[in-house]
Amino acid sequence: MCIISYADITFSPVSKNKIGHGASAAVYRGIFKNLPVAIKQFALDNPNLPRSKSLLLNEASELMQLSHGNVIKCFGVCYEICSIILELAA
Repeated sequence: MCIISYADITFSPVSKNKIGHGASAAVYRGIFKNLPVAIKQFALDNPNLPRSKSLLLNEASELMQLSHGNVIKCFGVCYEICSIILELAA
């Protein structure tokens, strides 16, 4: 599992960068390693709880195991902003 530091991401959670949202997360545009990415930021009550970190790790682990041209690539998780960093589909 790749743990990504917030310092390595260019990200601003403002409405102009928002791609979409669901019941548990909002998705924003960002930059990671000079690549455009989607940042799925979870709305967690307490991101420091083991259960919250487990949620992030479980979803990212499942995505990272998949390798197919039709599946979005997962780069890793950023605990500092409760997010999963994903390939941006254009």
